[in-house]
Amino acid sequence: DTSSEVTGAGMIGHWATMPARRILVTLKTEQAELIRQAYANHSPMFLGVDEIGHHDDAHAIAATVDRGVGMIATCHGETLTNVVTTDTFWPVVGDIREANGVRKRMNKPTFEVAVEVRGVGRFVVHENVPEAVDLILQGQSPRGLRVGRWPNLRIG
Repeated sequence: DTSSEVTGAGMIGHWATMPARRILVTLKTEQAELIRQAYANHSPMFLGVDEIGHHDDAHAIAATVDRGVGMIATCHGETLTNVVTTDTFWPVVGDIREANGVRKRMNKPTFEVAVEVRGVGRFVVHENVPEAVDLILQGQSPRGLRVGRWPNLRIG
């Protein structure tokens, strides 16, 4: 957490994250190494990463999840399509490879569920990330579940 917006600033973390250990990322370029160190030195059940910002972050996250650690992470992208089409995130959306202009998912995505934050109180939940990624790579739009306060959303 580089800005302390998730875990709070100061010696004691935000109450909602307790009893978690916090690792402050002072330089964003050090985040991937700190993810690796957290796995190696703390044996976590889960890691939370605020903002996957670099390709190396995505590789470190994918490798950590491959070792059995649960992960919650954020990244910038308005939709899952934005994330899948940005090469920085390819390691966590299935190790996307491109050959002759065709993109293909090589592995299972790191995350099973993806949530798009579309505004205050509006979310789109993708419960099957592998399927959603494959649809995006085929040029289609995945249909996620709209949750929250959407105009014209019928409930019941």
